[in-house]
Amino acid sequence: PSFLTSRQYTIARRVFEKDGELYGVTKAVHDHASAAADAEAGGIVPVDVYYSMWRARSVPCPWGGDAPAAETTLLHHEQLKIPEHLSRFA
Repeated sequence: PSFLTSRQYTIARRVFEKDGELYGVTKAVHDHASAAADAEAGGIVPVDVYYSMWRARSVPCPWGGDAPAAETTLLHHEQLKIPEHLSRFA
């Protein structure tokens, strides 16, 4: 079935620090030479809608210990190109 075919992710990622917190941002890259060449090979579905972002920061230990804990928040979205009737079935 077409929804089980291989997916190709051509992405750009940036990780940076701001105000003591780490951020990572990832998005799809549409106009990359390797993406077009691989897609022409056939059988590969390019993923062109892909966004992912995370933030990591130090927070106090939730159990009252001396060591800090890490909190990570992730937001993620991608278009899987699965037929709608199958996604509703799942």
